[in-house]
Amino acid sequence: MSFKIKILFSVDDTDWNSFLYKSEFSTVFQTSNWVKNYQNMGSKPVFIQIESEKGIVAQLAAIIHKNSLRHDNILAKNLGSKFNISSILTWSYGPIILDLENYSEIFSLIISSLDKIAKQHNVMMIRGSTPPLDQNDPKKLFQKYQYSFLPWSTYIVSLNQNEDLFFSSLDKKTRYDIRKSEKNNLLFEIPQNADYPKEFYELKNEEYKRNGKKVAPISNSYEKRWKNLYQNGFEKIFVTKNKNHILSGISNIIFNGYSIQHAVANSKIDLSAGTFLTWNVIKWAMKNNLKYYDVGGINPNPSSKKEKNIDFFKSKWNGQQYSYGIYTKILDQKKQIISVILGNPRKIIKKLNNYLLETKT
Repeated sequence: MSFKIKILFSVDDTDWNSFLYKSEFSTVFQTSNWVKNYQNMGSKPVFIQIESEKGIVAQLAAIIHKNSLRHDNILAKNLGSKFNISSILTWSYGPIILDLENYSEIFSLIISSLDKIAKQHNVMMIRGSTPPLDQNDPKKLFQKYQYSFLPWSTYIVSLNQNEDLFFSSLDKKTRYDIRKSEKNNLLFEIPQNADYPKEFYELKNEEYKRNGKKVAPISNSYEKRWKNLYQNGFEKIFVTKNKNHILSGISNIIFNGYSIQHAVANSKIDLSAGTFLTWNVIKWAMKNNLKYYDVGGINPNPSSKKEKNIDFFKSKWNGQQYSYGIYTKILDQKKQIISVILGNPRKIIKKLNNYLLETKT
């Protein structure tokens, strides 16, 4: 079969998204609204379409980030931008392919298109993830194009079930924490004002400070994000409050009946607010006839206590575990090494000092 490849840098939102509604694998990550949101940060959306005589059979929405270095290292970011050291081409939960009979050929066309785009824009690295619900295995296709593979997974809750039966299926400790929160008069709210991202990320920065991490600069592009995502129903913030004080929040991105837990923020007060909030978000999703609740990616082979705790919390909602892949291709090894050094110079210096000490002894 003959296929036509289109590489676009601007699309009509309605036209692009209408194709995605045809596949249950589609998520907000592949909408034009999502990738266009990064234009506010200086990144460039890229859209790949594959057509046959039947019409459009596949799509991938990606983003060229001109500078992927950490926000808190100003010198590194300036050097990265000036010398184009750390630009990456990235995507999430894609591509979306409808023509399964020609899956391998279409996937190869998309991968080769990514290579072409990356070379044209002098990109240092390509990285992306496949849709968890799409259990076709493209690993060999990626390997053919010299991509490395990182196994990843998530838990996805099917929302087409009775709320009471679902609650009773949760483990005893989870049910206890939810009831305890209700007795403590915790409130579940969905903010409806355009300042919702600011309030949420302020809470997230409080959490960063408590854990000794650098706070992230809070963008002032809330109005654009509100119009682009929230008003289109593609994002919602859910919060738990106690006496008008926000205890925890969850940012969920929503499209085509598929909700993904995208970010979590917690206050220092522990009243089982996180468990109470997740439960109420799942209830909200059930009542609004969503199909899937994706708790967000986890490392299937946790290597730290933190990763193990994350896995435990996300697994307790009785979702089915789905495996998927994160694929990476380094196009410029020298730039990648320099980018790693600039991105975390203290860590590199510490490792170098340890190495020198070891060689002396």
